Amino acid sequence: MFIALIVSIGVTPAFAQEYISIAPGSSIPGCEETNKCFIPYQVTMNVGDTVTWSNDDSAVHTITSGTVVDGPDGTFDSGLFMAGAEFSHKFDQIGTYPYFDMVHPWATGLIIVEDTSLTVKAITVKTDKTSYTHNDMIMVTGQVANVSGFPVTIIVVSPLNSIVTIDQLRVDNDGNFETTLDTSRSSWKLDGTYTIKVNYGSAEKNSQVLVELTGAVNVPKQITPPIILGNPNASVTILQFGDFGDIFSKRYYDNTEKQIRKLYVDTNQVKIIWQDYGLFDEKPISNAALCAGEEGKFWDYHDKLFDYFDDKNLERIATELELDMPNWNKCINEKRYYAYTEKRTSPNGDRITGVPTFFISNSTHTEKISGAQSIDKFEEIINKMLNKPIPQNPPRLNVNYSTSPEHITVGDTAKLKIDFINPDTQKIQVHIDFKLTVFNDDEIIFGPTPLTHTAIGSINIPIEFHTEGIHTVLVEIEGILFNPISTEKISFVLIVGPLIPNPPCNDCYPPCIDCEPPTSNLEKRISILEDRVQENSNLIDELFQKLDNLVQRLMSALSFI
Repeated sequence: MFIALIVSIGVTPAFAQEYISIAPGSSIPGCEETNKCFIPYQVTMNVGDTVTWSNDDSAVHTITSGTVVDGPDGTFDSGLFMAGAEFSHKFDQIGTYPYFDMVHPWATGLIIVEDTSLTVKAITVKTDKTSYTHNDMIMVTGQVANVSGFPVTIIVVSPLNSIVTIDQLRVDNDGNFETTLDTSRSSWKLDGTYTIKVNYGSAEKNSQVLVELTGAVNVPKQITPPIILGNPNASVTILQFGDFGDIFSKRYYDNTEKQIRKLYVDTNQVKIIWQDYGLFDEKPISNAALCAGEEGKFWDYHDKLFDYFDDKNLERIATELELDMPNWNKCINEKRYYAYTEKRTSPNGDRITGVPTFFISNSTHTEKISGAQSIDKFEEIINKMLNKPIPQNPPRLNVNYSTSPEHITVGDTAKLKIDFINPDTQKIQVHIDFKLTVFNDDEIIFGPTPLTHTAIGSINIPIEFHTEGIHTVLVEIEGILFNPISTEKISFVLIVGPLIPNPPCNDCYPPCIDCEPPTSNLEKRISILEDRVQENSNLIDELFQKLDNLVQRLMSALSFI
């Protein structure tokens, strides 16, 4: 008798590993013209396979699913991606997955996921004509030989080998599919040969057709925001989320950004990237600046927007910058860059909740700054990333001061006179912006004053003194000659107390034996205060001694109970 033993062995399919390099130098615009920011640019793989990206560049990058126009779609996101690091993602569903770099948005790539178990035999595609002019509609039709329920992926590639559009088409039960392509869109602006590719199931099951497009209007090359200010190879990047209608973004521009440009951008150490936040729905203003960017004048337009700070000057600024007005107006009317004018997600995917917000990064890490901070805060972070010591700048000003009366007693309302002195000329410096505060110990007895301007470089302020002792005067200087500066703090002390009871011997007449040796009024008052501190210390010691004796007597009394 024979017994048939049937053993069923489940075999887990082997999944492949694909590798993509973030190319060296891809942080600099230009690699997108040959699709070599990510190498390879396009990967076709089987469902269940994994892609690993390696950052072979020296700058920070991201791998973010979605497109620059529509933003992240949430399928995968590496966050900030440091030099030398790797990021992997497993693709479990069939489909087409475009992705881009949020820090360097010109860098784009494409993942096509298929199922090799499909048995599609053939696919055909054709167009109603072979030659078109701009603004024509292209009719695309085709057929697949074996319908399996999946859509057809259609990709249109421009004469510069960049993607014009990607779409998925429904396949009818009889295997037919069709669509129309609108060549009036800005992505079709070039003359030349366009390739229309269709794919069904796998890279081997594909077809393509070529069409010729002519009659393009001669317009400046469309840009891909955001636009960099400074050397693209700079080792530190400042990514700013701002808004042209926001007063705090303007305050940062006026008080801090100009200094950053002079110290770091002009010296090729830092590059700045502007990203519109869309806080006040400033799409027309942002679009106007990006339209100017087609002629290489985005940052010129940016600066004038903040200088005027009035949305009624858009055309005036364009005229002052001598833009090509017909092309600029066409860009304005087309709302060409509206898709770029509202980004509220940080490089690591966190939602931005206010402006201005900054992400300062180098090849190893990123730090965030919120609000219109002073240059000091930026210098601290930037210099740390540049491995430079934090500068200790010499003071820009000194002060001379005096009081009237010269000797202040409790209850006096003394006039405090301060002269702001230029240390180079030793003369009074005119046009100073300052704040002033007076302390007695840790208690504020006067101020702080609001930011105040003196045109003559001198001030006379009446201050009423109610307590004896050492009073500290703090002067915070925030502007010179109408230009903001990093806050400089200068302090000095005033002594408030009774007149010295015994005059110095050289003032005694007739000379007295008991007179104290000559000493300055300030030294005398400090000596008096020190004596009083010592007297108080002795009193405290006596109190503690009495308390100790009392405790001992109490403990002794309790022992008899």
